[in-house]
Amino acid sequence: MRARIADLAEEAGIRTVHMLAWRDLDDDEAGGSEIHAHNITSIWVQSGLEVTHRTSASVGRPAIDSRSGYRVIRRGSRYSVFPVQRLPRRSTGTAAPMHSSRSGTGCPSDHRCGAAAPA
Repeated sequence: MRARIADLAEEAGIRTVHMLAWRDLDDDEAGGSEIHAHNITSIWVQSGLEVTHRTSASVGRPAIDSRSGYRVIRRGSRYSVFPVQRLPRRSTGTAAPMHSSRSGTGCPSDHRCGAAAPA
């Protein structure tokens, strides 16, 4: 399987992979999805890919670390780790406003996530 992944990556010209997740395997609340992400990432590394796993900061964990041959970068909150993108335009022709990445939510201001709308 690893050889096939390596062949597919080479055919596609893929040498590096960046994975985004809100937690990583060392997080105190890590569970099944973090184990799955680690397993997949480890397979990619064993297939010859350079992998960076970007995740939220975790108390007591270094901001930059390595595990099983891949790099782990821990910065931001559970939500600000993901790129913020504006929602499609509404029928009024205006884009839906988003929380700033500093708020850590990235939710539209009319979403009922409990976060304050941007000023």
